Amino acid sequence: MSSSVWTATVWGQGKAAILAATNRKIQPGEEECHICKDDVPASVTLRPCGHMVCFGCVENLRAKNIFRADKGVKCPFCRQYVTQYEPCNSADPEQVRLLNEANRAAAFAMAGRAPIANGAPNASRTVSAVPVEESWMCNSCRCLNLAHRDECSSCGRANPRPKQATVSTRSKDLLKCSDEEILGYMFERGQPFFARCYSEAGLMFSQGRIYTDADTPKRILNAFKQRGEERLMRLVKVLANSETFLEVATHSNSNYGLQTLVEATLKIREATELAAAQGQVGRFHGYCARPG
Repeated sequence: MSSSVWTATVWGQGKAAILAATNRKIQPGEEECHICKDDVPASVTLRPCGHMVCFGCVENLRAKNIFRADKGVKCPFCRQYVTQYEPCNSADPEQVRLLNEANRAAAFAMAGRAPIANGAPNASRTVSAVPVEESWMCNSCRCLNLAHRDECSSCGRANPRPKQATVSTRSKDLLKCSDEEILGYMFERGQPFFARCYSEAGLMFSQGRIYTDADTPKRILNAFKQRGEERLMRLVKVLANSETFLEVATHSNSNYGLQTLVEATLKIREATELAAAQGQVGRFHGYCARPG
């Protein structure tokens, strides 16, 4: 606790938010902070690794990084650079504001690590290419929601912010693209051109990641009934080539896109296994897990 309060004085802000986070009692189903434990609820998920910490520990990590030459904060468990701070159990408006600031700093740090052709970092180019998602709080139930959600995950109230059409308007029809074009899109940071192929397969996609909720299996199965998975399967087919797969897996941008695709196929498999268990075979049969 003392280190978290000390952090607030270093940054000159956020003390009230830190105290609110550490004083709140952990609720059933919530995870405790992986760093300070002691029944302090985790309110932030570090991305891309997924380790969960409290808001005070986030500020502590950021404050300590001031005195290092490292371009960015690293997760204390796996040592991966933190590219985004994703709120998970917090409903404090001040935390939302400060996490959005932390995400802007993380995006800038990531830009500083990204090389260009001559090997030098180019922060301005990369930051403009990677918009940082901001979370929004429901005015009705005060539940904190990820930026991609159109409605509150708790009460269903609509997102008061206007929809951002940047990703969807750039999305490509992969059924009309050549293998070379699709491979080129894979190397784009965040893979914005693949938004359509994920959404039509029943998966929520934003900023290079897929998001799931309790209705994801149902959306996937409904998408399959309308052949909505065709564009995603087109992407899988292109990457099935061993040489292409190796090239994609070792590229700094497409490596993350490949992880997202693997996660997407896992969710599809889970949904089709559920369909099989419920006796819904039909056109899901070929996608269900086979023994061995």
